[in-house]
Amino acid sequence: MHSPTPGFTVEAFPRHCTRSVEAYKTCLVANDDSKDKCAHEGQDILAICPPWALDKMKENQRLRLKLEAQTNHKYRKAMEVPEYNNGRTVADVPAKIWSDG
Repeated sequence: MHSPTPGFTVEAFPRHCTRSVEAYKTCLVANDDSKDKCAHEGQDILAICPPWALDKMKENQRLRLKLEAQTNHKYRKAMEVPEYNNGRTVADVPAKIWSDG
C-alpha cells in the first residue's frame, strides 16, 4: 500500500443545491435578469442548500470578483500609454528603409 499524497480536492455542492442554483440561473435568463420574477427560485436556494454550501458560494463569488478586478487592473495597466509616448503619433516615427535593418 502507498500512503496518500497531499493535494487539493474540490468540494462538490449537494446535487439538490446545484439544481436549485441552475433553476435560478435559468429563470434569470428566461426573464431578462429580472430578480423580482425569480424571487421564488432564490428563496428555494436559501431553503434547500445547507449553510456550509451557502457560505462556500459566497466565498467563491468574492474570489471571482477579486480575480476579475485583478484582471481589469492588469488590462488597464497594459493599455496605458507610456510616458515617453504621450503626445506622440505614428507620424512622429521616422520612416525606415531596408538598409536601416
